[in-house]
Amino acid sequence: MEECFSDLYHFLLMFLTFLFGCAVMSHVLFGPQLPQFSTLAESLMTGWMMMNGASLSYMQLAYVDGQMAAVFFLVRKTVL
Repeated sequence: MEECFSDLYHFLLMFLTFLFGCAVMSHVLFGPQLPQFSTLAESLMTGWMMMNGASLSYMQLAYVDGQMAAVFFLVRKTVL
């Protein structure tokens, strides 16, 4: 267990950094119009649920900002 602690620590650090970065991005871009992203805590929870398979309508995001919705979905799906 001691041998893998360093790798697990670095994975967790990068994973949480990316998850928090996506939450901030979604809060800034979609927060004023969508209740799922209205607060940073809601953005984190929505991002966590999306990562675990909950579906979020692309059309809701595209209605707010079409180009950034595409970028957001591509980044989320390819990295996470």
